Amino acid sequence: MSASHFDDSDPGNLPAIIDPTTGVGLPRDHPMVLAAARAYRNLTSLDERRAWFQVTCLNSREPAAVRKFQHVAQLIEKAIQPHG
Repeated sequence: MSASHFDDSDPGNLPAIIDPTTGVGLPRDHPMVLAAARAYRNLTSLDERRAWFQVTCLNSREPAAVRKFQHVAQLIEKAIQPHG
């Protein structure tokens, strides 16, 4: 994944999940990461994924991008919950 260019077809363009106790990213085959990736790919629009990239990689604070980012974050949070 490029940190400066959004490419929706890049398989590395997926949310990462960090273990809050260790500060280390979970492996790509971890169930929470897989659930987050499914939500990101299946429940969001291209525009929402672009906003996710803008906020997380480009540090955008543009209000529309932040709103879309927050929506995606809520979808991912719900997906990784035990009942998600």
